[in-house]
Amino acid sequence: MRLQEVADIGGGILGELPMDIRAGRPQMLKLHITGTPDNVIGFAEISAPTTAIANIDTAVAVETDSTAAGDNLTAGADCQKINVICIENDRLTNVELSMHPTDGTTFVLHTELLKEVFHSFGIAWGTTGKDAAGNIDVRNIADAVFVQILATANESNGSSFRVPNGHVAMLFGGRLTRLTETVDEGQSIRIKYTNLIDAVGVDSILTNWLEFVVNGAIEQYTIIPKGHVFESGTWIQFYHSSLVNLGEAYDLTLDFLIWKK
Repeated sequence: MRLQEVADIGGGILGELPMDIRAGRPQMLKLHITGTPDNVIGFAEISAPTTAIANIDTAVAVETDSTAAGDNLTAGADCQKINVICIENDRLTNVELSMHPTDGTTFVLHTELLKEVFHSFGIAWGTTGKDAAGNIDVRNIADAVFVQILATANESNGSSFRVPNGHVAMLFGGRLTRLTETVDEGQSIRIKYTNLIDAVGVDSILTNWLEFVVNGAIEQYTIIPKGHVFESGTWIQFYHSSLVNLGEAYDLTLDFLIWKK
């Protein structure tokens, strides 16, 4: 998951947008997922966050720590800093968080006040390695872990996100590509979304979804069209399933354009 600001999106995309959207400080949330569904028919959430996302009304400070001392700010460290994609001041934003100056196992309480954290990834490293030495947690002050970067990795779990208050999100296209081939097999991807009106529990009968399927010969793909709009406060999750019962690898890209109403 990566969040791009106006300056990162590029004039070509912005040029095709109506003036009111361009005036709403548009952002692009990009997801790139490579995965394999379970070897059964049935949907499972893709890279669920450690703690289920809640509609938090009051922003809180967050903490970071690691299970390994080597994730710190010294020159010879492993992971020194991470970026979190989160909601701050009712806007999706990137926030840089530093690990402890000398010992990654010592938690750091940060000054930023965040409502929700969706994803994190390493952005600065010492000379020891380019991955996390231990499991790096981002949690709230009540010690509920939002997302976690596993040891030897650079990306956390967490692919779901919420459309910030006062904003709108539009699915801006994507591509689902089949990477391996089994006869009569393939994958199905669901974009599951629950807005504030329909939110009678995550698995409510009122939850909606978009579904995209790919099957056929190796490296066949499905183009995901742009245009579906999600309301302010909508929670968006991603699920995958094997079409039959033999999980195959796939590559999925999705773009979401987000702007202030």
